[in-house]
Parts: sequence; C-alpha cells; structure tokens
Amino acid sequence: MDNFVYILSKQPKITIERLHICTWSIERNTYFTEYGMEIKRGDLKKIDLQMALPLPQTLTDTNFMCLYNNIINPENCRFIFNAEIKDISPINGQSPFGTRIEFNNDRKITALPIDFPDNVKIDEDTHTLNLTIDINNEQISDTIYVRFLIKTEKPAFSYEKKEVTKRIITNEVRVNECRTASPSVIKLQKKNYEPVTINKCFCFNIIPNSYSIDFIDDKKLKTIRGLEAIGFNHYLDDLKEKFNLSLKEHEYNIIFSKQENDSSSPIHYSFFSRYSKEYIGNIQIGVAVAVNILCSLLFACGSLHPINYDTPFLCRIAIEYYIAMIILIILIFYLIYCRFWRKA
Repeated sequence: MDNFVYILSKQPKITIERLHICTWSIERNTYFTEYGMEIKRGDLKKIDLQMALPLPQTLTDTNFMCLYNNIINPENCRFIFNAEIKDISPINGQSPFGTRIEFNNDRKITALPIDFPDNVKIDEDTHTLNLTIDINNEQISDTIYVRFLIKTEKPAFSYEKKEVTKRIITNEVRVNECRTASPSVIKLQKKNYEPVTINKCFCFNIIPNSYSIDFIDDKKLKTIRGLEAIGFNHYLDDLKEKFNLSLKEHEYNIIFSKQENDSSSPIHYSFFSRYSKEYIGNIQIGVAVAVNILCSLLFACGSLHPINYDTPFLCRIAIEYYIAMIILIILIFYLIYCRFWRKA
C-alpha cells in the first residue's frame, strides 16, 4: 500500500504552517482526498513558487480539482477554517487573482487559485503533482493558502481486509518520511527540490458511521464527531452535481487528529487508525438462533404425524418440514446478502 505524501519545493525558505489532509470514504466506493496548504513564503517576493508532491493516488488530468472557488465563499470559509471572518476581499477586485481573508483573531491569509492545466503538471508514471504558484502580486500576504481535491476509485491511504463476518479498514497517512522515500522523491531531490518544513499537520478521516473505531492514537486524536451534512453539502456543491453525491445527516463521522512540529528541523508525520464493520453481528446471530429454535420445533411437530406408506414419498413429508426448509433457505439468503450485498 502506498500511503506516503511528500511535499518538496525549490524554494527552501518557505514553510507550511498548516497542512490539511482530509480523506473521504463515500458509500458506493467513491474516494476523495483533499489537500490544503497554508504556506509562509518568508522573504520571497515576486516569484513563481515551485512545488512537487509525490502522492499515493493515481493522478490524471480528470481527477484533479482546485477548491479555490469553494473556500472563498464566506459561508464555506467560516465553516472550513472554523473561525469568524472579519473581511474577505479579492485582489484587484477580481477573485481570479486571489482573495485576501482576514479572521477575527487578526490572522491573515491569501487564498490563491491553482490554474489548471497552466500551473499544474501531472506525472502519471510517478504519481507526482507539480504545482507552480504565482506570488508576484504585491497585495498577496505573507501567508498563502491553496486547496485541491483528488478523486480516485481506490482509497489513497487505506487498505481493506474482508473477513467472513466483518470488514476491516486500516488507514495510515505518512508525510515527508525520509527513510521510505520513493525513487521519484530521490529523483526530485537531485533536481534541487527539498522537503518543506511543516509546523502542523491536520488529518481528517471521514468514514460511514456504520464503522466502529478499533484503534487510533489517543495522543494525536482531537475529536470524533458526526459530519455536518448541511455545511459540507454547501461546501462541495459542485462536486455533488459532478459525482452525484448526497451527504445525509448521521451518515458519516469525522475523525480529526493533529500533530505539531516542536523543532526547527524538518519532521515527518504519521497517523494510524483502524475501523471495522460487522457483516454478521449480534442481530444476525440472534436471527439464526431464533430460526434454529423455530425449525427444531417444526421438525418435532412434524415427527408426531403418523406416516402413511401407501401415499407417494413427497406426500409423506409433514408440512412442518416444508415450512422449516423454506425458513432455512430464507436465512441462508439473508446471511449471504449481509455478507456480500449490503451497503459497505
């Protein structure tokens, strides 16, 4: 399983104050991963910031989507950043150049669009996303923010194990881990790309609430809460139409973990969790026990009938036996449905 994310840049002076990674495991085997980077550019002025992100997903021109227009909406901005907004103003009065966002705590960022395909180059062979971020405008603040989404047919950071009675999902996200650097990362480093220092990493796993949490690192875990369907439906409005999504209340949970860098040197981050869902649980076991008792009673009652050997063989079988066999067949189909066809 490829579960590594690397963030490299040709400008070593930049740092990422906050890295957001949000994985979506949607019903019907649809998977999304959001990446958000709050970048401090330091003393870099009027330059095209060049970044390379080797990712675990299979990258194509069709599964990349910039979320700039989603986050500059005031309602979405307040919802995603969980902060009151003091002011939102587009640069030069036009949002395509970027949007300045000021929060009530005086924190300021400039959200920038990622022009596709002009400033996005995808290397499908190495799963590398090459970004060019234009920070030439003088009105851009010292902290910039970019956010994008990648859709895949398979989960990016997790693998599934299907057992007879349950399904297990193991989720693992690793960021900038040097000892497992892939050949594509080593190749980029030879081209003067260096790992970017990340001060805080936020990891969000969104999974169906039918799954139970088997394991998670308590030291990194911050909250577990239900998905705010109204807010996310508004935030992902264009995605809903494009991919035919429908988020409902009480259908998904958000598991939020966080890790911080307490040193000035580059650091790697890792988040590990495991979830499971029972196909055949207490309800199915209870149904099977009840069916067993009922069928035993039916067989016992059927054995009390006298047998007339002058009648055809099938006519000698008591009606209770037929009823018991029908119930058993229904039970078998019910258990097969729970195991293979019930919504994951």
